[in-house]
Amino acid sequence: MTIAVGEKLPEVTLMQLTDKGPAPVKTSELFGGKKVVVFALPGAFTPTCSNQHLPGFIEKAADIKAKGVDTIACLSVNDAFVMGAWGKQQGAGDAVLMLGDGNGDAGGISGHRPDKSSYARTYLKGGPSMTIAVGEKLPEVTLMQLTDKGPAPVKTSELFGGKKVVVFALPGAFTPTCSNQHLPGFIEKAADIKAKGVDTIACLSVNDAFVMGAWGKQQGAGDAVLMLGDGNGDFAAKTGLDFDGSGFGMGRRSQRYSMIVEDGVVKQLNVEPNPGEAKVSGADTILSQL
Repeated sequence: MTIAVGEKLPEVTLMQLTDKGPAPVKTSELFGGKKVVVFALPGAFTPTCSNQHLPGFIEKAADIKAKGVDTIACLSVNDAFVMGAWGKQQGAGDAVLMLGDGNGDAGGISGHRPDKSSYARTYLKGGPSMTIAVGEKLPEVTLMQLTDKGPAPVKTSELFGGKKVVVFALPGAFTPTCSNQHLPGFIEKAADIKAKGVDTIACLSVNDAFVMGAWGKQQGAGDAVLMLGDGNGDFAAKTGLDFDGSGFGMGRRSQRYSMIVEDGVVKQLNVEPNPGEAKVSGADTILSQL
């Protein structure tokens, strides 16, 4: 049931991006002995949240705190990296505390609790099915792309059918290794890769289309790399290339890998043994395999 006025909020660990990286914020510490205003929203970088909800609280922050409020907190089922990047873009500063509920644990407030039975695995342990292998056909899944008209579905059958495609997947938009190595490497080498007969280079992550679009814009992906959101984690799960990132407040995520796909069939698969690196799965490796 949805929490009611007069009831105590549940004990949940949220995540905040700090100068040293994501840091846990327990609700007991956030709310204990304080007067706090919390506003939650469907997702970072989404239109209404970006144009109305968050800006409204930033604008009125001083007036709200003048009423005796200690903290104004913005909450969304995004990870700390995304919330930090969005807060920086919006100029939240010290006015609004940007908190990620990446595992959806605070969903108990609204009456929605995610089923995390499928999250019980760790990086490189594999998903509910065996990891896809070279020579196998990729599953039919609908991904999402941000367009000028909003999020648009991209079926894997259309993405891969009759084409030669390079796919690289990563744990999360705006995360350090993904932002400093993995995506920039493919943007830099995009022309060289496409000169080898590749039709499309696609970047895939368990983030929604709005986040992937914002990250791609920040990174200058342009037409070089197609930014695709696997927001429900269906592609990661069905290929057996997902892992449990709930210990970092990120929920179920994709492993870091790259692959060469021809007409929907995996021809090369490079799974990164260390998620903090982008060498085995990087653009140079793909170039050597084409």
